[in-house]
Amino acid sequence: DSMDRDNGVLIGTPDHLIGILTPMDILRYLDRVASPFVMMSEIELALRMLIRLSLSDADLTLAAKNCLTGAYGGEREAPETLEDMTFENYRSLISHGETWPRFEKLFGGTRPRTSARLKEISAIRNDLFHFKREITENDRQTLADHRNWLLSKIKQANGLHATEATL
Repeated sequence: DSMDRDNGVLIGTPDHLIGILTPMDILRYLDRVASPFVMMSEIELALRMLIRLSLSDADLTLAAKNCLTGAYGGEREAPETLEDMTFENYRSLISHGETWPRFEKLFGGTRPRTSARLKEISAIRNDLFHFKREITENDRQTLADHRNWLLSKIKQANGLHATEATL
């Protein structure tokens, strides 16, 4: 209530003022804490979209069985839907030797480079979601760069599909 009424609150004691907390201070804190989670959401949803643009539902099911079954060691069946897959499953699916040709045109570059980019995202994601360490400004920039890369791939793919539809 004090924040709303006075547009800030005093921090400290009457004899020892430490500082003034403003609404902007709170917004900056919330942005710093929440933005990596939002970027990861955008990254994962972008990856799902790119996978869907590359594989039909039937192809996804077959690719999941071929690419992911070994990772589960027969203890349980590999997931067949994107929503049931882990981020590492996405990376494995995209960078697997059998499926890479389906993704190569969309991602560009090489299979090892694409896999390395996704592995870099995965490492930050695991630290973030398991609260292993504080996410650094460098991590934030890395996530932003990879998010922008994936979003650009979606734009390129949509442009390709629009061009192919007019031909």
